[in-house]
Amino acid sequence: MKKKTLALFFTYRNGLHTWQEVGSISREVRPYQELAKYFNQVYFFTYGDKKEESKYSLPENMRVFSKKWRMPSVLYSFLLPFVYRKELKEIDIIKTNQMSGSWTALIAKWLYKKKMVLRCGYEWLNVMQKEKKPKWKRILVRALSKTSYKYADRIVFTSQKDKDYAERFFSIDLKKTTVIPNYIDIELFKPEDIIKTIDVIFVGRLAREKNLPNLIKAVNDLGASLVLVGEGPKEEGLRKTAGENVLFKGRIKNEELPKELNKAKIIAMVSFYEGCPKALLEGMSCGLAPLASNVEGIREIVNEENGVLVGIEEQDLKEGLRQLLNNEKMRKELGKKARKTIEESFSLLSIIEKELKLYIGLYA
Repeated sequence: MKKKTLALFFTYRNGLHTWQEVGSISREVRPYQELAKYFNQVYFFTYGDKKEESKYSLPENMRVFSKKWRMPSVLYSFLLPFVYRKELKEIDIIKTNQMSGSWTALIAKWLYKKKMVLRCGYEWLNVMQKEKKPKWKRILVRALSKTSYKYADRIVFTSQKDKDYAERFFSIDLKKTTVIPNYIDIELFKPEDIIKTIDVIFVGRLAREKNLPNLIKAVNDLGASLVLVGEGPKEEGLRKTAGENVLFKGRIKNEELPKELNKAKIIAMVSFYEGCPKALLEGMSCGLAPLASNVEGIREIVNEENGVLVGIEEQDLKEGLRQLLNNEKMRKELGKKARKTIEESFSLLSIIEKELKLYIGLYA
C-alpha cells in the first residue's frame, strides 16, 4: 500500500470539528494515523471550514480538504467530487465513514473510476425502521443504501447483525461484505488500581433507545450510585426522575474517559438495540463488569463468560445489578474476562490488520 492513497469521505455535514465537539477526535483520527504508516497519503474530505486544514496536528502524509466556499452542505455534497477533481484523480481508494454521505463517494467513484469501500458503523435503514422515521425518509435511505451497496467494491459492517440484515434485505453479493468492529486503544483504556467510588456508569447519548429510565429506576430501587456520561434529547426528562444517587457528567473527552470509567464497578449498556457500542467496549477494556441487554449487537460482545446479559425491563436490570453488586469476586472475574475479550478481538492492532487485508484484497 506504500504507493497508494486512501481518501476518507466524512459523514454528511460532519468534519473534524464534529469529532472535536463530542470529545472523540483523538479516538476517531487514531486509526487513520496508523493507516498512514502503510499508505503514501491519507486524505480527509470534510464539511468543515478552511481552518480544519491547519488547526489539527496530523502526520505529514495526511491532509484535510475542507469545504472551500460557503454553501449548503447538501449542495456541497454533490459538488465536492468536482471541486477536488485534481486531488481525486490521484487517489486510489475511496472510503466512506458512514452510509450517510455515501452519494458523494459514489459520484467520485463513477467519475474517476476508483475503488470504493463503504463503511457502515450502523445499518442506516434498519435503525430508521426501529425509530419509526417518516416513510418518505425511509424510502430515500432505502434507495441510497441499495445503490451504495450495489456499486461499492467492499462493504464493512461493525457488527454481524448489521451485515446479516443488509445481506438479507438488499441481496448483497456476500463476497463484498465483511465485519470489522470498532477498535479500542487498550493502552489508554486499561484497568487502574484505584478505589471504586461509583457503582454503575453509563456512557453514550441520552436517547430513547438507551433504555435509561429503566436503568435509573433499577439503581434507585437498589440504592446504588449511577453516573451518566453524555448528552442527548432525553436529558431533561431523565433529570426529573433521577434521585441524588444519579450524577449527570455531560460530555467527557475520550482521553479523559478512562479515569472516570475506572472509578466504577459496572459498565451498563441496556439499550433496546445496538450496533457495536464503543462505550461498552471501552468500559470492558478498563476491566469493568458489563451489565448488558440481551439484544443483537451487544450479545456479539458480551456473553455469560465475560458479563451479565439481562432483559430490557426494570426488573431484569435490577436483578442483574443486584447479582453484580452483591458478588465482588464474580464482578472482578467478569471484569478480567471482559478485558481479555477486548485485547483479543478489539485492539487497534487487530483492527488495522483487518483493514489492511481488506485494502490489499481490492487488488488481488
